[in-house]
Amino acid sequence: MSGLKAYSVQGNEYGVIAFARFNVVARREGGNELNIEFGDVESCRRMPALDGFAGQPGGVPMKLLVEDHGWSQECGYCERRVYSDELGRVWDDDQVYCSAEHLAKGADYRAKILEGQ
Repeated sequence: MSGLKAYSVQGNEYGVIAFARFNVVARREGGNELNIEFGDVESCRRMPALDGFAGQPGGVPMKLLVEDHGWSQECGYCERRVYSDELGRVWDDDQVYCSAEHLAKGADYRAKILEGQ
């Protein structure tokens, strides 16, 4: 995996971290992952601080992207965008919730789904 660089690829309100040797490759692969055309990629910027995650299972943790790099993630219950300045946000592994109440509601919902199987 040596030589791979981290790129933040953004488009259609969503983003991914793509690892590639060159910007154009990251742009193409990131666009594919976002299911958008190459020309619809809004930005493809180097993220040198994330290079060490190349080849890591699971890639870059979402919590790191939200808390330290200005990204957002949808609440695991209500799907509202949650940013690092959201008061009351709660993390459960790599999923953020806008509140402890929504974390609990999400857990209840998942438990009911599992009971029904």
